[in-house]
Amino acid sequence: MITVVSGDLEKAKAEMKQKAQGYKNAEKALRKLHKKDKLIPAHVQTKLDNLVRLQKIYSASWVVPVKVGGIIINYKVLQAYLKKLKKFNLKIAVSDDRLTLTYKQDQKGYIELYDMSKYFHDFKHIPSAVIDDGSKA
Repeated sequence: MITVVSGDLEKAKAEMKQKAQGYKNAEKALRKLHKKDKLIPAHVQTKLDNLVRLQKIYSASWVVPVKVGGIIINYKVLQAYLKKLKKFNLKIAVSDDRLTLTYKQDQKGYIELYDMSKYFHDFKHIPSAVIDDGSKA
């Protein structure tokens, strides 16, 4: 399947924690500004929702970024799918903006994990992985 070959997941998680804390502080500050408002304006609510979403992206319980080929994927989601598809015939392909898992047994299907590079472009400690057949993805 896919194996992490270089890099340190713990360093990546530390970077993610620092980034998430920044978004959490920004959310708290924005909420504090509008604490007295009975109804939060729509544009402020949109900003708050975006800050909450970004906190989840940088939360190690939701996302573990790993570089496969030229893209960064959520390794945590990939591992969950690989565990469920253990008995299936799998084919893994990497394209410019996604990793595709194609599976086949009694049923056919595919799963696409999209590139998350835009969220992790400034990170220094993203682990790298290869597809287990030995070829670099």
